[in-house]
Amino acid sequence: MAKRRARDLAKEADWRKIVFGQQRSRQSVRQYCRAKSISESSFWYWKGELARRDAEKGRELKQDAHQRSRIAGQRRGAPLLVPVTIGPAVSMAAPIEVLFSGGTRIRVSAGCDEATLRLVLSALESRS
Repeated sequence: MAKRRARDLAKEADWRKIVFGQQRSRQSVRQYCRAKSISESSFWYWKGELARRDAEKGRELKQDAHQRSRIAGQRRGAPLLVPVTIGPAVSMAAPIEVLFSGGTRIRVSAGCDEATLRLVLSALESRS
């Protein structure tokens, strides 16, 4: 079995700066590479490689989060997330209160911005 070389994180960081610099510069890849004396083929290789690594890292993070939530749910004896069915629209005159199993409580008042509520719920979900 072939040995896999360890990643050179400094080199990866340098190429991330280069790729990001090209995007910020608004120059074509060809113009940017010429100005920086960088091989265009190396630029394209690293742009693709970084995208692949980021996608791989995203999959790993998702799998880790799923594994942690599954294990945590088994430890407490209850699932972390409970299915919710949303019924017909009702008047939002009265606030809605959401109580999580860990004791966290969220009160949503009438006219709450949907994007803000999603952001708060996402942050709470990632915290567990």
